[in-house]
Amino acid sequence: MKKIPYDVAVAKQAEVLERNRPALASAAREFAGRVAPDAVIGLMGIGASYYAGLSALRELWKLGRRAILVDAGQLWDDPEVSVVDVYLAISASGESRETVQAIRALRDAHRPVLVAAVMAEDTERLGSISDQSIPCADPEDSVPATVSYMGTLQALSFLVAALGGADLDALERQWAAVPEAIDAIFTDLAAPADGIVDRFQTTGTFDFVGDKDSVGSAAEGALLLREAPRIPTAWFDSRSYLHGPMESLQSDRGIVLVGDAREDGLQIIARQAAAVDCPRAIITHAPQDDLDVPQLAVPDIGGGLARAAVEMAALQVLSGRLATRLDRTSGKFRYPQDQLKLDRVPDTTATH
Repeated sequence: MKKIPYDVAVAKQAEVLERNRPALASAAREFAGRVAPDAVIGLMGIGASYYAGLSALRELWKLGRRAILVDAGQLWDDPEVSVVDVYLAISASGESRETVQAIRALRDAHRPVLVAAVMAEDTERLGSISDQSIPCADPEDSVPATVSYMGTLQALSFLVAALGGADLDALERQWAAVPEAIDAIFTDLAAPADGIVDRFQTTGTFDFVGDKDSVGSAAEGALLLREAPRIPTAWFDSRSYLHGPMESLQSDRGIVLVGDAREDGLQIIARQAAAVDCPRAIITHAPQDDLDVPQLAVPDIGGGLARAAVEMAALQVLSGRLATRLDRTSGKFRYPQDQLKLDRVPDTTATH
């Protein structure tokens, strides 16, 4: 995958979503037609792909499908372990070592599983060992990933809807509004984000907390801050955060909330963060006048993964502006891990 500057990648996301959307409904229907109604579905990925799967998990549950989230790093070296009937194997590059090897091990062991490979572009490494390839983004992306993550959210949205028997025509209309919405976010939230960054730039650690429908966005937001501004972060769902993790929050440590600002857990956390006057912000489609927290408002275009997309656009703005302020915009990893991408090392015989 060719690497391009962060700002260039962010700006091209709307076009990439538009270009890929027309093929996704039919691809999702085709794969869903192969899946038994009682099949257990596994969303498998690692890194950002894992967090995209986290955003999709509850959507499958809400449509009545049994599903789990699978960290590829927990299965790639265990060929005897098979935990679901169907995998949505998520890898932007299609070359992620752990995801490819986990699926390859299942194939070598002749496990009777169905696999859809969700990739930025159709690559043979993962595609050749999957039952269906679903390309969803572009061969170009930034460090940290932006284009591929946004495209993956859209593809997973259609797969989830098809697997759950939802109205794909209505979903098509919802996603048709997303490109314009994210372009507006990149313009409209730049100045408000700069105001938040004024305080964030001297903050050494951040917690990211999402409500039950936005925890995937919180997780990926935390990863963005680790990879771009290179600031230590952690992520939690709002209910879990109240059960102990919040104890480390204090005036010199930051917090970013994501989700419905009316949700009870987020409201409690916002009030207590304001009480200690720590650096704070909330990304929400439902801003509240009574919260003493800077709010980055995103349009309410409905729930599901389309909401995750607009939340991610706001998180990209915040992370990008902070990285620029701190002069950490090299577009490269300080610790490149070439051994984790199979297109960067000689292919070896499967170990299983």
